[in-house]
Amino acid sequence: MLLPARQRGWIKVRYGWIKVSGGWIKVRYGWIKMSCGWIKVRYGWIKVSCGWIKVRYGWIKMSCGWIKMSCGWIKVRYGWIKVSCGWIKVRYGWIKVSCEWIKVRYGWIKMSCGWIKVRYGWIKMSCGWIKVRYGWIKVSCGWIKVRYGWIKMSCGWIKAMYGWIKLSCGWIKVRYGWIKVSCGWIKVRYGWIKVSCGWIKVRYGWIKVSCGWIKVRYGWIKVSCGWIKVRYGWIKVSCGWIKVRYGWIKMSCGWIKVRYGWIKMSCGWIKAMYGWIKVSCGWIKVRYGWIKVSCGWIKVRYGWIKVSCGWIKVRYGWIKVSCGWIKVRYGWIKVSCGWIKVRYGWIKVSCGWIKVRYGWIKMCCGWIKVRYGWIKMSCGWIKVRYGWIKMSCGWIKVRHGWIKMSCGWIKVRYGWIKMSCGSIKVWYGWIISELWMDKG
Repeated sequence: MLLPARQRGWIKVRYGWIKVSGGWIKVRYGWIKMSCGWIKVRYGWIKVSCGWIKVRYGWIKMSCGWIKMSCGWIKVRYGWIKVSCGWIKVRYGWIKVSCEWIKVRYGWIKMSCGWIKVRYGWIKMSCGWIKVRYGWIKVSCGWIKVRYGWIKMSCGWIKAMYGWIKLSCGWIKVRYGWIKVSCGWIKVRYGWIKVSCGWIKVRYGWIKVSCGWIKVRYGWIKVSCGWIKVRYGWIKVSCGWIKVRYGWIKMSCGWIKVRYGWIKMSCGWIKAMYGWIKVSCGWIKVRYGWIKVSCGWIKVRYGWIKVSCGWIKVRYGWIKVSCGWIKVRYGWIKVSCGWIKVRYGWIKVSCGWIKVRYGWIKMCCGWIKVRYGWIKMSCGWIKVRYGWIKMSCGWIKVRHGWIKMSCGWIKVRYGWIKMSCGSIKVWYGWIISELWMDKG
């Protein structure tokens, strides 16, 4: 079990430290300092309080509508964002980062060794690539295509919705086709699912696999040497096992546990703590609300946070950024003209704060507080009800756990999910692909 080590205000996370107590955060041989209004990231500074950001011997300026980083520059809305060796253009342009590039909305997002295109394009990550909606998702040694395409993973491939799902030595086709696994095959919807020496029938029948069987809806799913029970039971597969609802999901050399919820992958959704996380259709629902990524919006607990079209809705109101206004709970917060109206009055932003019904929304120093919690954006943090969501440095914290995305990690409640290097660690365990094992 890999536990974070806490020593005098430090947290160690696999080959690097995260320090928070003294107002610093260190991530893999570098520092992120926030207490005095600036952030240091690996031998460079990010300063936000006076309206500029310095990153690795360079500046990011935001007041005049542009951001400069190291040897490059960033322009937001109909312009370019240049970072280190690359550049980023937001909305109808390219986002290039560290020798690669990223285009958002009708373009490409390139990260580390790959690239990502969102909405009618490709998402490439680590040594593979991912295309979302009419394209491919490549991970480690394989690739994944979502909606009218293929999902390829490790040595096999998966096609979701009108296509095939291939795993290890076999293949699976979902919806109006066959699911082939190892020596057999599976047909879903109005047919049979045949696997190795057995067969599977879905909808009011049995799923038989090799020496076992699978029953869907109030029964068991047994596969080869193991078994899978759907709804109130276990899902066990080959050498590993998956338990859904009140248990664990174990795959190959690793496992995933999701606290009283479902992790469904064939249909492209994950349910975590009384809510759904859907990936194939491009949305995530977390505790009675949706977080949509592919179409560019996030809904958090009865409200929407939209990013691609430039607005955020938080609890019965909208926060719009692209057109220069924010609405929070029965009123508007306008930022472009320098004022905010919230419930029978105005809040001015020139002094750098916003008060919204028993709490403050501060923006000039880079944070927003909404109803007993903080949403920080300029310094790269968002706090939602007793937890932080950090995005600029590539972290998202959700209720006592971190979700890291920029460096290819996602941490969910005391465990990591790593995707960029081809492995996923969740709740003290790993899902390791061939690439991650090669890297050691």
